[in-house]
Amino acid sequence: MTSPFDDPEFRAQMEAMGVVHKPGMAKEMLGEIAPLLADEGFDLDDLDAADLDAVNAALARATERHNLTLFTPVGAHLDGAFALLRQFTLAIAEENLVLAEALLGGIPSDPEPTVPAISHVIGVSLGLLDERQTDAALRRVKARMRVPEWRSKRSKAAARDIAALAAKGRAFDSLQELHGRHSGLAISEGGALAVAASVIAQAKIEGVLIDDLVSRVLDSQGSGSPSGSSFGAGSSSGTGAGPSFGAGAGSSFGTGAGASSATGASFGLAPAASSDALVRKFRAWLQQEPQIAAPDVASEIRMFTVLQSIAGDELLALTDPDDIDPLVDALLDIAEEAGDDDESRQAVEHLLHTLDDYLHFRLDTAEDPEVWEEAHASLEEVLRDDSSIMPALQEIAAAAEAVDAEERRAALWSLPIVQAVREILEWVGAGRAITSSGGLRRAEIEHVAGLIGVSAVGVQKRPAREDREDSRIYAQSMWDVPALASWWWALNATGVLSMSVTRVYAGEQAELWRGATVPPVDLLEFLVSVFVAEVVTGAGRGTTDGFDVAVDAETFARTVRALTYDGEHSDAELPTTFMTPMALRRLKHLESAGLLERVADGSFTVVEPLRAAVARGVMLAVLSPMMAEMAADT
Repeated sequence: MTSPFDDPEFRAQMEAMGVVHKPGMAKEMLGEIAPLLADEGFDLDDLDAADLDAVNAALARATERHNLTLFTPVGAHLDGAFALLRQFTLAIAEENLVLAEALLGGIPSDPEPTVPAISHVIGVSLGLLDERQTDAALRRVKARMRVPEWRSKRSKAAARDIAALAAKGRAFDSLQELHGRHSGLAISEGGALAVAASVIAQAKIEGVLIDDLVSRVLDSQGSGSPSGSSFGAGSSSGTGAGPSFGAGAGSSFGTGAGASSATGASFGLAPAASSDALVRKFRAWLQQEPQIAAPDVASEIRMFTVLQSIAGDELLALTDPDDIDPLVDALLDIAEEAGDDDESRQAVEHLLHTLDDYLHFRLDTAEDPEVWEEAHASLEEVLRDDSSIMPALQEIAAAAEAVDAEERRAALWSLPIVQAVREILEWVGAGRAITSSGGLRRAEIEHVAGLIGVSAVGVQKRPAREDREDSRIYAQSMWDVPALASWWWALNATGVLSMSVTRVYAGEQAELWRGATVPPVDLLEFLVSVFVAEVVTGAGRGTTDGFDVAVDAETFARTVRALTYDGEHSDAELPTTFMTPMALRRLKHLESAGLLERVADGSFTVVEPLRAAVARGVMLAVLSPMMAEMAADT
């Protein structure tokens, strides 16, 4: 029997219903959706007498059910997804990030007979988190979860978003919303990170070995109580063996002498004696933690005694949760009074991160940890707050917008990431298949990266170092190419492209780019601004930062410096920290995209017609954590 999509009358009928056939989808999906439509009482071969609105609604429901099956594994795939989460959680607990990344990186896009697909792992992670985050018996676990260190900031943001939705029991049901806010890769990694964070927190609270707890709670045949999971219970028909998946977090302190010297001496304060009971307990807790703010316990205790001194001067007590907010205010006042004294401002940052560790110590050890939750939440907001540079960025953007609009439009139109929009729309055509992580397939990386002047090729295994071309990126996924990943995400975020779970299409804004004339300047600046925001926050998977807030802050500061370069001060005068190489790596991506230029003294600068777009991009980056949190709360 020929496909009904080959019938011109059927196509016209579908178009009348607002459903446009995408070439290739019939062969791929028709056989799966037809039975689902039959359950709704519709036969794809006989729609002439059917009510068009009813058919359209049935198609929507059938498609939703089809997509749901992608994220609901059974049998060996269910067992395999849990097996992977067990091994991933153990790797995170042991700080073996190389193994953890290899585990997630080895998941195939499409399921194999005994190996789950990425979509299966996402579904299990989100369903499991919905159970755990709404379980009253695990309330303390939810309060003490810390998203583990990970090289992708976007994945960590997705983990926090997922955890917030799971606290309302909505993570799995919000899959489509999550795909609107995060890439598929970020969702898959973020879900696994959130699961690991939850289980590791439970092990600490219960004082049990992580190996024992992982076997108990990450089990596809579990009971659903705090000692086991019921996600998928009864649906597994496999053996339970599951497949075998094989193959130093940073801190804001950095490492080495330069980082550990920022003690109370920066403020003219002498550390208080460290022999009191609180310091001893805090030291003992730090010694058991796999990740702390300072390079070592001794350095952090020195910073903690400075905190005690400052609190004493302010008549505040670190033992009183109500005194934490005033203490944070006092520290911020010190930073403000320091002005251009970089050493003092850096010392305040170290003190704030030490205070964050102290509050986690309280959450872990206090008899009534709930009283510390509000103080901790407030401090987390401060640590994420880069609003101090917002007035400068707003002033830069306002001044830049005074430049003639046609001059700005011409400069923006000359950028490769803008010029290539029409080419990628032509390439996407009526629709292209994408991976379960929401990215390009390996075979397509070379062509699409080339559209924006990036030399990259998708490979299953990277060649030996001596066989590589220096300027070429050998990518196992699109997310290994930061500029390409940032452009792809910007195209989706601005409506040029639109993604479903399995395909990418032209977006609602595509027609504005297809005309013979150059698009309006506002449209061009919007795309470029989102691209800048993606790059300066390290959204591409090619970055390896674990410093998050500190790297972002330095990247933002150096970009603002480029926006205001006056020729009198060289970038060489800027202080160098352990975050500098990662910040410069991000700026290099902007330079390659034509958004930054190097002048004779080696400093970065931004040409005047591009300043509005770059400034607004940094503003978007500064605001993105708050926007993500607001979206998660809705």
